Amino acid sequence: MALTLDNEEAEILKAYRKNSIKKVVNEVVIKNNLSLTARNTIKKFENIQIKLPSQEIHKLKIKALETGIPIDNIISALVHNYLDNKLTLKF
Repeated sequence: MALTLDNEEAEILKAYRKNSIKKVVNEVVIKNNLSLTARNTIKKFENIQIKLPSQEIHKLKIKALETGIPIDNIISALVHNYLDNKLTLKF
């Protein structure tokens, strides 16, 4: 099976074969900048506090044990699905 390269990948391979790839001078600075950029693009979380009846918390704990999913993740998934209109509330 032949490997298909795009133009940028082909140029990199060509430079590698010619041994004309040069080391980055400020490798540490570039690495730190990339790490900072990655950290800044990760979702930021905020804590909230909600009050639920103890019976509902107990049911959540049971569901968490049954599924192996932490309570926080269950609640987050419910909120996310509601906000994406995948879940409707009935009162």
